[in-house]
Amino acid sequence: TNNDFQGAVSLTGGAIWVKDTNALNISSLSQPNNQALTLQAGGALTLPAGLTAIDTGSADLTLSSGTLFDPGIPLAGRNVSLTGSGGLTLSHSVSANANGAGTGNLTLVSTNNAIDASGLHSVLTVAGTTSVDAGTGTITLSNTSNHFTGAVSLTGGASQIVDANALTLGTVNTGDLIVASHGALNLGNGTVTGTLNAN
Repeated sequence: TNNDFQGAVSLTGGAIWVKDTNALNISSLSQPNNQALTLQAGGALTLPAGLTAIDTGSADLTLSSGTLFDPGIPLAGRNVSLTGSGGLTLSHSVSANANGAGTGNLTLVSTNNAIDASGLHSVLTVAGTTSVDAGTGTITLSNTSNHFTGAVSLTGGASQIVDANALTLGTVNTGDLIVASHGALNLGNGTVTGTLNAN
């Protein structure tokens, strides 16, 4: 936990787990499919330039940044966990579905900062459960192609979530909440301290 890689880090291997107490700059990354990948930075996490996607297949994917974090590429794996302590922006798709076999869970975390997956390409596809914790920060999961199969738990300030199909919420603790599904809608349980708009 006291590692401090001050220069760029090149990674080639099977299952990979690298942790840096400060910023972590990954200059190159090469590993076969179906191998777990964990990259944790106390400061900024920088992924390799030119990397077009990360897909760990039936293995887990964990990326954690101590600052505002936008991976900037599509991400996929069995269980996908993403943290941006200074905020989390997902400008590309994220899929947690065990490479199409079985279920996979998605975890999104920030520390009292916004979690934003509202872009044209930021589609979230989750075969299992989803947990989103922004503390007091806003949550925006508004892409109309999102597909959450399992329950979605939300902790945050003003929040918005959209599902292209049926949607089941788990535990909810938010400010204003806007929920839209295109099928059955289960509001779960918890507290909405602001207005509720369920459609």
